[in-house]
Amino acid sequence: MNTKLNKISLRKANKNDSSKLVKFFESVDKDFVPPLSQKRDLRKLIRKRLKEYLIVLEMDKKIEGISTFTEKYHEEDVPHINELAVIKNHRHEGFSKLLLTYIFDVLKREGYKNVTIRTWSTKKL
Repeated sequence: MNTKLNKISLRKANKNDSSKLVKFFESVDKDFVPPLSQKRDLRKLIRKRLKEYLIVLEMDKKIEGISTFTEKYHEEDVPHINELAVIKNHRHEGFSKLLLTYIFDVLKREGYKNVTIRTWSTKKL
């Protein structure tokens, strides 16, 4: 079994994580198109997401990935994944899959059968 995966924990974030979350969001900010900081203040975004669902993936007590979702997207009764991000040096290691699986399990327990997500890319196909 992969020893790296044994060191990973997934959980809902709380206010005590705020300073680590700010550092994390600042480190991945420019990976979003447009950068999250162009849309809103990152600290305000974190406070808002903490009131909803902000899931952290930690390894050795350091946040290496996050995912956020809202239970009711706009007027619809369908959850929506807002952000999904993993630190660059841990991409392509299955961390996003772990985060999404965690969210899907939470939503199943809550009785949801569908979820929405929107992606953006600057890569040309």
